[in-house]
Amino acid sequence: MHEWRNGRALLLLVVVVMVVVSGAGPLARVMAGETPGCPFEAKVALAHVWENRLEAGIDGGWFGDAEPGYDDWLAVLWWRWWPDVTNGALYFVGPGDAARMPWLRVRTGRWECPGTWVESWW
Repeated sequence: MHEWRNGRALLLLVVVVMVVVSGAGPLARVMAGETPGCPFEAKVALAHVWENRLEAGIDGGWFGDAEPGYDDWLAVLWWRWWPDVTNGALYFVGPGDAARMPWLRVRTGRWECPGTWVESWW
């Protein structure tokens, strides 16, 4: 078991270095803060919304900020390999947010997380 832990730690170190070198550290922090404990698919959806917002000229608007975990680093490294299941969504919200955002038009996805959920919106 000790050897597996060392191997996993080394793999995590390699992933973190790759992400940091690619400049995706801020995405990892937002992902950790916005999708704690959420499934990988929710993290990938958040990354697509992040990219969609940048392509639309929308910078910022994220409120989650936490120390990334192993799953966040992996999602940040590999999210581009998955299709955009948000259908180009520009917003990613949690409980209570949509009710305070009257400009949201269409919910494009929803992911259940332990004790909460997240949604993508147009």
